[in-house]
Formats: sequence, structure tokens, C-alpha cells
Amino acid sequence: MPNATVLLKNIDKTNQEISRSGDDGAYQFAHVAAGTYNMEVKAPGFAVLQQPSLALAAGIARRLDIKLDIGQVSENVDVIGKGPHPAPVSVPRQVRIGGNVQATKLLYQASPVYPADAQAAGIEGTVLLQAVISTDGNLLGLSAINTSVDARLRQAAIDAVPQWKYQPTLLNDVPVEVITTITVNFKMGQ
Repeated sequence: MPNATVLLKNIDKTNQEISRSGDDGAYQFAHVAAGTYNMEVKAPGFAVLQQPSLALAAGIARRLDIKLDIGQVSENVDVIGKGPHPAPVSVPRQVRIGGNVQATKLLYQASPVYPADAQAAGIEGTVLLQAVISTDGNLLGLSAINTSVDARLRQAAIDAVPQWKYQPTLLNDVPVEVITTITVNFKMGQ
């Protein structure tokens, strides 16, 4: 994995080393004290790899090949209704994609419709959906992650989101499936 950040942390917290892989994906630590380390590997667009309890001995070279999985992507949609305005809802962070991964791109987005009866009652909520963006850009296996939100809001999101169309994620110019989290915020306007 080119340009990955590799971090070694001694489990007794006496030593920490950092390295960056080169264009060929190779990395090394020239002077690491013997001990047990936790290793963390990060690269833009990929999930963080955790390798716990790596035992390193003085003067003995050790090779560890790393395979990183593609990270998740997310979408956020705000659906504004008319009525009273309660407290704001927090929005989860977005995942950045880079490196050897070409990020998925939302090409078409059908807007969820705020249910009229939920609007009239001043009901707000955030619907979290999870799906897989297929290699042809369609959503597979769409499901609601949170079930405590009002059922009308959840259904409105589930009705609209399957119509969305994506440009698929590319890994080394090849389309791959990637998990996405979609956040639909239903909130009242002023």
C-alpha cells in the first residue's frame, strides 16, 4: 500500500515509532527497541488496520505484509418541514476517500418526502440507513440501523433512498462494492 502511515506503539507506552510506506508499498522501522507493540496502519480511502500484540526482538528482522480493506462512505440528507423548530440534531462525520481509491459519487438523489402528519405534529428525527453500493452503482441490502426513530420518517427515507444512483467506487480502476451509511435528517423549518 503506497503512502500508508504505519504507527508502532509499545504496549508499556515507553516507545512509539512512525513510518510511511514508499511508492512500492514497502515500509520499515530501522531502530525499534525489543518489546510488544500494537501496530496501526492508515491510508486515505481505506479502513484503519489494527494489529495488536506484535512481539519484536532486538536484531531480528521481521516482515509483515499488510492488506487494507476499503473504508466506508456516507451520505447526509436534510429534509426540512414547516412548523415549530426544536433543538438541532447532530450529524455524523463524513469519511474521506483518497489514495488508490476513487471515491463513489452520488449521481442521482430522489429527495425523501416529509410525511404530512409527522410535519403537522412537529416530529423530527434522524434515520440512519446502511447499504452496499454495488459495482454498477445501485444500492443493495438497504436497511435501517436505528429503529427508535418515528416509523413514518423511517419509511419515508426507505421509500426514497433505493432510487439513488452512484458512480461506483474504483480500486485501482476496477469497480468494487463498498458499504455506505446514509443519514436522513428530518427537521422542522422556521
